[in-house]
Amino acid sequence: MKLYRPEDPLDLTANGVQDYLLNVLTELVEIDFSARERSMQDKMMFGRLLDERTRPFFFYHFTPLLQKAVEVFFSQKEDPLIVELGCGSGSASILFGLLGAKVVGIDQDANLINACRKRQAFYEKLFGALDIRFHAADVFNFDYEDLAPLDGIYSLFALHLMQPSRGLLSSVIPTLGPGGKLVVSDGNPSAIFNALFRRGAALKPREMADQLCALGCKVISLKYDCIIPPRLVKSKQLFPLALKGEKALHTMGLMRWLGVSYTVIAEKT
Repeated sequence: MKLYRPEDPLDLTANGVQDYLLNVLTELVEIDFSARERSMQDKMMFGRLLDERTRPFFFYHFTPLLQKAVEVFFSQKEDPLIVELGCGSGSASILFGLLGAKVVGIDQDANLINACRKRQAFYEKLFGALDIRFHAADVFNFDYEDLAPLDGIYSLFALHLMQPSRGLLSSVIPTLGPGGKLVVSDGNPSAIFNALFRRGAALKPREMADQLCALGCKVISLKYDCIIPPRLVKSKQLFPLALKGEKALHTMGLMRWLGVSYTVIAEKT
């Protein structure tokens, strides 16, 4: 039995992120997940990763987001203290922990948290203790002050489910230490498709940026992602051309209305 463990956070490649995510193929054989735990993880992330038909698109969408989060959080400190809001299957929290971070993962679903703890124990059998604590809790009622000062706050496609997000940010941002970073990747409500068919209460990217500034943060970047259709992602001939087209749309400023998701990175001043 072999699991891939990334070693250097500042030298983590896209292939390294993918190799780590593919550990789940071994985990699902070796870990005694309950049927409910497996079902919830499939719903959150694993289903699209396990299906070879959707795996290329999954990697296209998620790999750069995780790679960028690692770069941001570890750029100034070897062992940052990171809180993940809505940790879901725990993949990001465990990745940060394997790279040396101290991590607190919070999710309100007890089944997901049980699965996260089983995953953590599985990695610890092979690699030793990881400084990760998973909590089944309401993110609005969690005592973040006990953790302050935080080095990082992370959320991956979960913040839109935590409403009102303005109130949550107002609670957690003050616990970031000076220079602490926030990285949020989420669906883009400003995208034409989402605006027409997936309306909700989620903050739009520029509203998110304004809220972070109001809470004493400097927005370092706001980037829109993911417009290439799954069929083109799977094409070895067309995918590189599509990536060039996506880059051109970034340059023209059109990704704001076309990008399915966005990532905002901010620093506490």
